[in-house]
Amino acid sequence: MPGIVTCSNLKLSSLVKYTSLAAIDSLLNIRTTLPYQSCYEELIPFAEFDDMHRYGSAHYLHLYRIMQHIRISPADVFLDLGCGMGRVCCFAGLFPFRKSIGVDIDQRLCKMARENARSLRFRQSEIEIIHDDALRIDFEEPTVFYLFNPFGEQSMRKFLDKVYDSLVLSPRPIQIVYYNPLYKELYEQLPWLAPTHSYTTLVNPHEVSFWHNTSFVCP
Repeated sequence: MPGIVTCSNLKLSSLVKYTSLAAIDSLLNIRTTLPYQSCYEELIPFAEFDDMHRYGSAHYLHLYRIMQHIRISPADVFLDLGCGMGRVCCFAGLFPFRKSIGVDIDQRLCKMARENARSLRFRQSEIEIIHDDALRIDFEEPTVFYLFNPFGEQSMRKFLDKVYDSLVLSPRPIQIVYYNPLYKELYEQLPWLAPTHSYTTLVNPHEVSFWHNTSFVCP
C-alpha cells in the first residue's frame, strides 16, 4: 500500500519534477539550500562513535518518491536521523504522520531546522527537532526510520541494536528507509529484518532500500 497522498502533496509532486530546490523551498516557506560547512572536529567529542558522515540531503523529487513507498497511517511517527536543516522532516510534515521528528548533533543545524518547521506551509503533522546524538535518543516512539547514510559501520550496528531493543520493549510494525545503503549487509544479516524493495534514483544515482520487521514482536 503506498503512502497516503493529499491534495497539497499532489500539487507538490508536479513541482518537484520541474523546479529547483530553492523554488520548492520558497513554495514551502523554508530554507534548506543554504551553504553550510559543519565543524566536525568540534562535534566528535559529543558523538558516541567517531564515524559521522558529512551533512547532505536528498532532492525533493526523491523524497516524494520515497513517500509513495511508505505505508503511512495517522499513528505513525517519522524519524530522520541526521536531519540537518530539516528538509526531510519538514517534507514528512506534509503527510499525515502523527509526528515527524528530526535529530542532529549540530546545534546550529537544529536551530535552522526548528525555524523551518515553524514556518513550513501546508503542514499536516507535528514536527519536533531534537539536538542530540541520534544514538542517544529514545527509539520506542518512531515507526518509520529514515537514514541518508548518516554514519559509519560502528554507529549503524548500534542503531540496529537500538531499534531491536525498542521493538522488544514496544512491539510494533516498523519501516526503515536507508538512502545510499553502504552498510546494507548489516541489515541482511538480521533475522528480524526483511527487505521490502529497493530502487536507484535517476538524478545523482544512489540506491534507496526499504526494510520492515518480520513480525510485530521480535523473536
